[in-house]
Amino acid sequence: MFPSTEEGPEDDSAKHGGRIRTFPHERGNWATHIYIPYEAKEDFRDLLDALLPRAQMFVPRLVLMEEFHVSLSQSVVLRHHWILPFVQVLKDRMASFQRFFFTANRVKIYTNQ
Repeated sequence: MFPSTEEGPEDDSAKHGGRIRTFPHERGNWATHIYIPYEAKEDFRDLLDALLPRAQMFVPRLVLMEEFHVSLSQSVVLRHHWILPFVQVLKDRMASFQRFFFTANRVKIYTNQ
């Protein structure tokens, strides 16, 4: 009756900033990763504006992102009913860590696997 739902949703990378899944969607699974958000200041954006045209000579599909983060994990798949317990365990384990400050003194580009 609904043939498209039997195969699962069709991915449209145009709706996700050109990102492409590294593993297929499966009903009931949620992809997640642990990260620290980074609020880009004007000098960081100026640096990206200067670097992007040169980098695109080597990797033409590179685009400027609007939001930035530091990944602390790879993407992992969680079943829906695992999400809340996972978040709680993560909060419990992270509660003992003190805040810290760090700086990056050079540029290195990493891509998802």
